[in-house]
Amino acid sequence: MVKYSKYIITILILQFPLHFVSQNINRDSLWIIFNNKSQADTNRLKALQKIAWSYSNNNPDTAIILSQNVLKIAKQCKQKKYEAISFNTLGVSFYNKGNYPKAIDYYLMALKIRLDLGDKKNTAGCYINIANVYSNQSNYTKALDYYLNALKILEEIDDKQFLGNCYNNIGLVYQNLNIYPKALEYYFKSLKILEGINDKIFIGNCYNNIGIIYENQSNYIKALEYYSKDLKISEENNDKIGMAYNYTNIGHVYLNESNYPKALDFFLKGLRLKNEVNDKEGLGTSYINIGIVYYDLHNYKLALAYCDSALQNSKEIKDIDIERLAYENFANAYQTMGNYELAYENYVRFKTLTDSIFNMDNSKQLGDLKTNYEVEKKETELKVKAEAQQLINNEEKKRQKFVIYSVAGILLIVIIFSALLYKRFRLTNKQKKIIEAKEQETQQQKYLIEEKHKEIKDSINYAERIQRSFLASTKTLDENLKNYFVLFKPKDVVSGDFYWADNLANGNFILATSDSTGHGVPGAIMSLLNITSLEKAVEYFTNPADILNHTRQTIINRLKRDGSTDGGKDGMDCSLLVFDFANKQLQISAANNPVWIIRSNELIEIKPDKMPVGKSDRDSESFTLHIIELLAGDTIYTLTDGFPDQFGGPNGKKFMSKKLKELLVENVNLPILKQKELLEITFKNWVGDLEQVDDVCIVGIRI
Repeated sequence: MVKYSKYIITILILQFPLHFVSQNINRDSLWIIFNNKSQADTNRLKALQKIAWSYSNNNPDTAIILSQNVLKIAKQCKQKKYEAISFNTLGVSFYNKGNYPKAIDYYLMALKIRLDLGDKKNTAGCYINIANVYSNQSNYTKALDYYLNALKILEEIDDKQFLGNCYNNIGLVYQNLNIYPKALEYYFKSLKILEGINDKIFIGNCYNNIGIIYENQSNYIKALEYYSKDLKISEENNDKIGMAYNYTNIGHVYLNESNYPKALDFFLKGLRLKNEVNDKEGLGTSYINIGIVYYDLHNYKLALAYCDSALQNSKEIKDIDIERLAYENFANAYQTMGNYELAYENYVRFKTLTDSIFNMDNSKQLGDLKTNYEVEKKETELKVKAEAQQLINNEEKKRQKFVIYSVAGILLIVIIFSALLYKRFRLTNKQKKIIEAKEQETQQQKYLIEEKHKEIKDSINYAERIQRSFLASTKTLDENLKNYFVLFKPKDVVSGDFYWADNLANGNFILATSDSTGHGVPGAIMSLLNITSLEKAVEYFTNPADILNHTRQTIINRLKRDGSTDGGKDGMDCSLLVFDFANKQLQISAANNPVWIIRSNELIEIKPDKMPVGKSDRDSESFTLHIIELLAGDTIYTLTDGFPDQFGGPNGKKFMSKKLKELLVENVNLPILKQKELLEITFKNWVGDLEQVDDVCIVGIRI
């Protein structure tokens, strides 16, 4: 059953508190001041601005109308300060209406005036407001840029309160990008400052955010420690909403640890408090979480009852996401109970709502400034290496031509002197010495040719060492796979095939078996581009389909620079496996290369998407994600096409995938390393006196 994510508290500074006005102001007294024409214009303007701001959160339409009047009067009175304040209030109002483009426009107008006035504190506030909008739009590059502008000013003026909040917001950006070490770095910076000024509310918020990071990293001891600290602050302030969500977060940690009694206890505590404060949005989360606990305890009757409560609550407040999860949990419960008709009906409803949510806005940008810098750095580095390699190649061609022309000239001289010897049998000793000298020169040229051949061979061997350093190391494979083999046979010294592995940010293990375009030196160069593109993708994604999508785009963008009209169409075929050993789950995405799983002597084929990781007619389509529940004894094989496509045997035909499948099924019960020996012997016997036609790579893993 899908676990519903816990509630995350965030701090977004929508109105920088330099001009903050309480929502509980006495509007009547302010209207009296504004309508009194005997009052100074500045007092009347200030009163109207306070009234406008008081409506900005609860009634933004009224705030917009009043702020436009404030702006008009401020311009007439030439009050730049109040122009900036009214632009800011308009930005907040449009933000609360969900009109982010309008909000940014007004925040930028306020920013321009603050910069002109040299008002550093409110300039920082404008930067933060703009950053918040971009963060809500998931445009993290721009959000981080504006936060850093604000941070520079706040550090300069040493404003502890808002410096701490700014650090916290930057931490949230890195958290949303799943860059957890950076997020923790900024959260702890925020915490240090907030503890220094004893700001209890925001200290609690910081504790909560740190707890979320540790929970995402499966460090449950640390997560409980920081959630408990936040809970203590909420209890001291009698903050029932804060207490409710801390109970929910703590319950979620115990749920992850499968400690169902404690999880249920904390979820019920959170539910009771949410009922007390009538928190409709929070109730849905609690109902879903409690339903999950009862599902895991196999109490399907109570699981369905709580999911039904979540469904009714979500329909009342029009919360599509909770409604979607309720249908999913219904489907899982009914499936386990054997009621497949109801399971199917609820899954269709879940799928329909999921599609509607994820199709609302698919144009959001992801990234950050550090990523852009690393990409440009890598681009420059590769360009320099390519230019250097081109120079080496040109010089090598010149040397080869010189050697060839020299040898040809020497041979011509030998022929001429042979003719002279035939005609002039009685050559003098001097002529004999000349011939011997020429023969010696020929030997020297031959020696030069042999030396050049050795240099080229040594260069290729050195290239093989470099390529090997990019492949998955035995240490990495041994640490993550207990029972496996790798059969790797390049056609030449260097290879277009490669196998690569790494540990993902969420603790899962990723393994790629790939066939780059070409073989030999061109294939090896292409494999390095493919591996570095994979390494960049796993910095941001843990889902194999997302990783292949991102890798494909990186390869296409890189090869566009080859000078051709359409850009390079090279890339790779790849099978990408992500092992979640804790949950005994395997995630697969495959491009042209299949994945075979043999279970109980039956072969299960995970068919690949018929498109490469590179430019093609289908390069706008996403790769398919396959999720397999692993069983003890499963044997998984990933491979390139080199083995099946090898010509040989008595009739010189291809080995073919069918024959390879039969060979693996017949011998699946052999020890895994014995299987590798069998494959090596079979391949050698099949090739016989023929030539190996392509690189070969097969990886076998027994669970």
